[in-house]
Amino acid sequence: MLDTRFLKRFTFFSRTQMGVFFIFALFATAIFIVQPVYAAGSAPVVQNLNAVGKEAGLGTASLGQIIAKIIRVFFGILAVVALGLTIFGGFKWMTAAGDEKKVGEAKDILKNGVIGLTIIFSAFGISEFVMSKLFNSAGLKNNGGILSGDTNGENALLSGYNGASAMGTIVQWHDPVRDAINVSRASVIQVKFKFPIEVASLIDGTSKDVQKKDGVVISGPLKAGSVLIYPTALTESEALKPDQVWVTVVADGTDTMFVFDPVPFLGSASQNTLYTVKLASSITRQQPAGASAFSSFSGGYSWQFTVGTKIDTTPPTLVSIVPVAGGTYDRNITVQLTFSEPLNLASAVGLFDPAKNKTFQNIVAAVNAQPIAGVWRAGDGFNIIEFTTLNKCATNSCGQDVFCLPASSSIEVRAKSAILLKNAAGVIENAQLDPKFGYSGVADTSNNALDGGGKNSEKPWSLAQGGTPHGTPDDDFFMNFTTTDATKTNAPSIISLEPKFYASAKSDPIFDVKSPVTATFDTVMKMTTFDDVALRAKNPKAQSGYWKMGANIKTTINKVEQTVTKLTIDHVNFAKNSAYAASVPSSVQDIYQNCFLPAGGLQCAPDPKSGLYSCCNGVAAGQACEKINYGAQ
Repeated sequence: MLDTRFLKRFTFFSRTQMGVFFIFALFATAIFIVQPVYAAGSAPVVQNLNAVGKEAGLGTASLGQIIAKIIRVFFGILAVVALGLTIFGGFKWMTAAGDEKKVGEAKDILKNGVIGLTIIFSAFGISEFVMSKLFNSAGLKNNGGILSGDTNGENALLSGYNGASAMGTIVQWHDPVRDAINVSRASVIQVKFKFPIEVASLIDGTSKDVQKKDGVVISGPLKAGSVLIYPTALTESEALKPDQVWVTVVADGTDTMFVFDPVPFLGSASQNTLYTVKLASSITRQQPAGASAFSSFSGGYSWQFTVGTKIDTTPPTLVSIVPVAGGTYDRNITVQLTFSEPLNLASAVGLFDPAKNKTFQNIVAAVNAQPIAGVWRAGDGFNIIEFTTLNKCATNSCGQDVFCLPASSSIEVRAKSAILLKNAAGVIENAQLDPKFGYSGVADTSNNALDGGGKNSEKPWSLAQGGTPHGTPDDDFFMNFTTTDATKTNAPSIISLEPKFYASAKSDPIFDVKSPVTATFDTVMKMTTFDDVALRAKNPKAQSGYWKMGANIKTTINKVEQTVTKLTIDHVNFAKNSAYAASVPSSVQDIYQNCFLPAGGLQCAPDPKSGLYSCCNGVAAGQACEKINYGAQ
């Protein structure tokens, strides 16, 4: 009896097996289709479950990652079976001893094995393509495919950190910071970019409410679609409307910092609310003109924080001042004010230059009551404000311009408090400024006016029993110091690094994926020069988003207690088994604007005779490090 064998002979699976396979494939695909909706719409639940899992010592892999592992095992088993059949067919052919029947059976087995392998690899390729499209259409990433796992750190997606490596490379800092908790309901949202941004891509310049100065837009309502601010449990369509967010360009002349002030208070008075802020890819940079700020991240950049149930009414105060009140210092010193909390940048950062009609005077440095031309800028963290004059007086050892205060003079520094908000009865309800009056003085991110404490910050009202705010001038801060006619030229050095530099990966100790990278200098540093400090991954797919802050600490050097600066680079979880390198360039300066010579540290010694001023991978060099050596892998 004849039968048709052209299908049967080349069939690797029986009908039953093929049915099971397709049912499994449909089930897995359905799981992946549902997964992005689950992650996006139920983020608070997912994060709470993750927290419980961590406390219980359980894994925190997402459902998608679990299914990916199952598919990996499934394809692996099929490949082993097909390979086994191929080997068995070859063995049977070799041992057939010329028996045509056995040879025929061996050929059939070999054909089935080869066809099976072809089907398996084709199915894998199709699965890879489908999974990639599904993840991308949901705004998620399946980095490296279903076989590679999470190459950008654990749970990067569930923590609301889309485009993670944009932090540190495109976005310099933002406040509230990612994963912040108990954020004030009255908080503004602030973003500092690495490069100048086209203001028209963030502010609706056609609005009748837009504010201009000398024909330049300085504030106005949000441009639709550029920044989305919404409770994470809702969809992007529920984001605040453009007329509900007032945007201010920070007036330091760089167009890199923006303040987004939601008109309604965020969150709820009865329960904590998880919020998402998304910076859209429609935001453009000034150079090249019209280019997307997030050209490498089609989905833009987003992060999350939790808004509490209360409105912050605690005013900012001064924590430390450099130089110290009443002291005498060389005239190239930078004035550095450290506050107790992040400040509203639009209130504390700006340029005073009468020649260009720049009139920022919320903080001033003055001689004989005449303000000195210069710029007040914010360091990352937005709680440190520094003043640099416009008077070029020297160059440092790296050829960078140094700017000086007037020589042999008494310098007064004054930080003004703000206009206070009163209720209909004329009673001060809290220390908030009224945004309609503009930023006439220094305020925090909830618009609480500065409690400067008067002379040398000695009498803050908030620390006095029954104290009440009065605003400017009673709540201003002011102090005096004296300059010499000399300039200080000692270069700063690094005295401590974590993790330490090692010659090869084999000698590296185990470094936790969450641990920050730190560098401690031997003096006080100019925090606003840390912008170019970088943290890079050898494999671009493993690049972690990072952010950095400087803080002045007390330490003992040569048995003498001194105040120095510790730089901390924090980051999204490192990818496991990946190499990273931190770079501190010579653009970093100390408080006297002397550049950091990279060879002036732990591994290398600067050599003026040979010109070896850089420390590249632990070896002194005569030029900047062109290539980062990540050690032997």
